[in-house]
Amino acid sequence: MRKSNFRFGKKTRTMLQLIVLILSIFILWSLPKISSRFTIYMISRIMYMGLMTMSLNLIMGFGGLTSLSQAGFAGIAGYAFAIYRVSMKGSYGAAVLIGLFVVMTAGLLFGGLSVRTSSIVFMMMSIALANLVHLSSLQLTDITRGFNGIIGIKGPTINGKTYSGTGNTFYIIAFIVPISYFFLKRLVKSPFGIAIQGMRDNKTKMSSLGFNVNVIRIVLVVISSLFAGIAGILQANFFATMAPDYVKTEYSLMCLFMCIIGGAEYLEGGLLGAAIYLMLSNFISRYTRFDDAIIGGLFIIAVFLIPNGILGEIYKLYNNLFRKRKMVSLESGMRGDVHE
Repeated sequence: MRKSNFRFGKKTRTMLQLIVLILSIFILWSLPKISSRFTIYMISRIMYMGLMTMSLNLIMGFGGLTSLSQAGFAGIAGYAFAIYRVSMKGSYGAAVLIGLFVVMTAGLLFGGLSVRTSSIVFMMMSIALANLVHLSSLQLTDITRGFNGIIGIKGPTINGKTYSGTGNTFYIIAFIVPISYFFLKRLVKSPFGIAIQGMRDNKTKMSSLGFNVNVIRIVLVVISSLFAGIAGILQANFFATMAPDYVKTEYSLMCLFMCIIGGAEYLEGGLLGAAIYLMLSNFISRYTRFDDAIIGGLFIIAVFLIPNGILGEIYKLYNNLFRKRKMVSLESGMRGDVHE
């Protein structure tokens, strides 16, 4: 007797995903009523840092390119947004669009310059870009205001209420991050997502099949920079400030830690890694000022113990158990056929 393999159709799956997305946003929006301010503060940071890490998941886990420029891209968008919003006194919507346009242009230029490089050279170029953004934020004082940064960034005004600062910005973050995750999830399941994974696994074979891997790689860098830029704008909106401290290279290293510890080949690993890193950092910093050194040591240990990340190890364990059950069921079925 055959078992029926019931599967939802493509349209049905999309509708279910949209329903889950809407429910997730409403659940997040209800949290401020039942949670403390510190909890909302931590959840906000986890979400926008998780989005920045998911942009790294996309380019590293799915594209096979290790990048240390995510904080740099976030800083480019954040500064462009802040300069137009505060220095030029522009509208919030226009400031967001300008920030995203500038970061996508930067991603296009960086992707074009690095398109023919190896993975190691690409990583070195990404470090150079991150340092360039950080040093520019310090030295271009007429534009970036140097160490002090650009302060007084106002969020959007809806129904007479301005959504800026660590409290009110939570609603914007809780709206944007789930939607960004939904689009990224759809992207990696699309033909383009399959193509970037094919490029990661065998670039030569993809070229022989007729794919223009150079164009795919450039588009991948641009999309990754876009979502890193969205995270950068959310961060600037959250703190109502854009300062050089937010574009340090160590922020990109934080993203790398979050990506690896959560699972580089899973978008959810970005959010999980961000939650683990930020909560662990907050806990350890209560007892010692050497929290960065301790977390660095834990990161080295984690790379050796769980090289596939937490989600990677969980899926690996699940697949092993599923295969064992399948083998047992096949063996029992073969025995039953023999007895008959």
